Amino acid sequence: MPVVAFGSSSSEQNDEIMASGIAAPSVIVGAPVRIILIDDNLHDRALLEREFALRFASVMVEHVRCADELEVALEDGRFDLAITDYRLQWTNGVDVLRQIKTRWPTRPVIMFTASGSEEIAVQAMKEGLDDYIMKTEKHFTRIPYAVTACLERTMQRQALETALTSLRESEARFRHMAEAMPQILYSADADGKVQYTNDRWSEYTGFAEHTPEIYAQIIPDPDREKLLAAWLECRAAGTPFDAEFRMRRARDGALRWFLTRALPLFGEDGRIYGWLGTSTDIHDQKCAAEELQDADRRKDAFLATLAHELRNPLAPIRNAVRFLLLKGSADPDLQNAHDIIDRQAQQLVRLVDDLLDVSRLTLGKLTLHKEQVNLGNVISIALESVRPIMEAEHHELTVSGSSEPIYVHADITRLCQVFTNLLNNAAKFTPSGGYISVRLARENRDALIEVRDNGIGIPPEVLASVFDLFTQVKRSSGEPQDGLGIGLTLARQLVEMHGGTITAHSEGNGRGSQFMVRIPAHERSTVSAPDRNPSIATHGTQLAGRRILVVDDNRDAADSLSKLLELSECEVRKGYNGMDALETARQFDPEAILLDIGMPQLDGFEVCRRIRKEPWGKEMIVVALTGWGQDADRRRTKEAGFDAHLVKPIHPDSAIDLLVNLLRNRELKRH
Repeated sequence: MPVVAFGSSSSEQNDEIMASGIAAPSVIVGAPVRIILIDDNLHDRALLEREFALRFASVMVEHVRCADELEVALEDGRFDLAITDYRLQWTNGVDVLRQIKTRWPTRPVIMFTASGSEEIAVQAMKEGLDDYIMKTEKHFTRIPYAVTACLERTMQRQALETALTSLRESEARFRHMAEAMPQILYSADADGKVQYTNDRWSEYTGFAEHTPEIYAQIIPDPDREKLLAAWLECRAAGTPFDAEFRMRRARDGALRWFLTRALPLFGEDGRIYGWLGTSTDIHDQKCAAEELQDADRRKDAFLATLAHELRNPLAPIRNAVRFLLLKGSADPDLQNAHDIIDRQAQQLVRLVDDLLDVSRLTLGKLTLHKEQVNLGNVISIALESVRPIMEAEHHELTVSGSSEPIYVHADITRLCQVFTNLLNNAAKFTPSGGYISVRLARENRDALIEVRDNGIGIPPEVLASVFDLFTQVKRSSGEPQDGLGIGLTLARQLVEMHGGTITAHSEGNGRGSQFMVRIPAHERSTVSAPDRNPSIATHGTQLAGRRILVVDDNRDAADSLSKLLELSECEVRKGYNGMDALETARQFDPEAILLDIGMPQLDGFEVCRRIRKEPWGKEMIVVALTGWGQDADRRRTKEAGFDAHLVKPIHPDSAIDLLVNLLRNRELKRH
């Protein structure tokens, strides 16, 4: 069974190929193309060998001329493709095809015959034949191209089968992992139609399908509406989907909370072709969080109630101390007893105040009333508050700082509370006869206040948590100091409400402590005396002659604001309730109304709605005056028809600036 190998064609052969006008087949692989040629006609085999030599860069042809040689070739199996004649001395081409496909089902086979027929071709194709070519002189040149095409198709089929096998294995791994997950895992198409879920879905819901009717049974209406709205928003924006909802459990009908998250899957064109997500049971965690929040609310309510109740006995105690002071006594023991009661009563008052303020802060009920404040005055007030304990402990106190006043925009009462707490701590935690210093300075845009002492210091393990609620520093004897451990917590929260920071430093036990407070500084010119008020001076002519209506059930508030507006030469009218507002607005026809919200009987919301229904009130500027300033409050005033929202206590400059801008914008729209 001879094997013939051909190398590259000669130059004459290349010239012949070019002259034929037929391009040579592409080389399939780097190794030689291996062909078994099953034909008992020597002449035909020679012609085919010639074509292979011309068309292929490297080819190995194994001749098969009888049944034994075919058996050897099939047993060996080292061939890429087989070419067979139909009429053979020992059998026919269809039988040869069956033998090859039985042993090597993926190897391509070409039938090249002059004795076949259409019926034979159809039968052979059904048996797996890859190509059928009539053996004529002109078709010999076609064989190399048929070989190339068959080998390329075979390689493509093999690549596809490999990819499909890999895909099936990958899908099997995915499903195995999906079924092992405790969460509900799902995939959906671009429109959100669920295509796959793991078994957790059916185990929990009792359903295998995903239809709107099923969702209506297992998800409450409010949750389903929120889910749909959130889903539509995420789908339109192409952003991850994240929502919480309740879903009914099939086993007992219980509604449990779930967190669902899904990521969009993008194609090469940038479009979403699907979503992959999970739904996780968070019911237990959510219930635990709600229980903690409820317990926290009950604790805050208790602290607030306790603080209020403790004030009741304090009043007569302090009154009695005041009575003893007025009566006077020459007995030093009685005077000492009086001083002890006075100091301890003041300490108790401070503790109650701190306790109440911490509760207010936690509940979000503590508000600041800011104004321009000279920090020097704040420090003086705080020092005066702690002077009795300073003198009782014989501490040396020094105050240093900038010779120029430093101003901040702050609530003076709360800022005094901060420094009173810091100074009181310094006095308590510094042994008798110690040294305490206060330094006031300005660094860039900040006001800096430093309180330093040479007291017992703060241990390193406590320093990181010194501002945490109920944290206490022990004396060297190991006994905790008096107090609740809330003063520094309150100081930090109040400083942060002013836009500042507070830090603590200590080199350890017996090395003293240092507290640094930074608050944004303000220039003195930001708030001026009334005769230099920039808003009135700047906008007075712009508001001159404007008709403004001020409505507030607090007569002092309405009268004082009206007086300020009259300084801008406005024509001002006042109203003290909702009915006054409607009647005055109808007769006076103001260009703008400053309207209080919280009035009895007819509140500001209803007044604004009624004004907007009147022909004369549709374009009227209506500004809400209220003590509520949350986002929800602002949305509510906007929905009621207000043009703007001012939070009490309002600054006159802010009100005037707002009115000027609103009036200007209204006129621009008209033109």
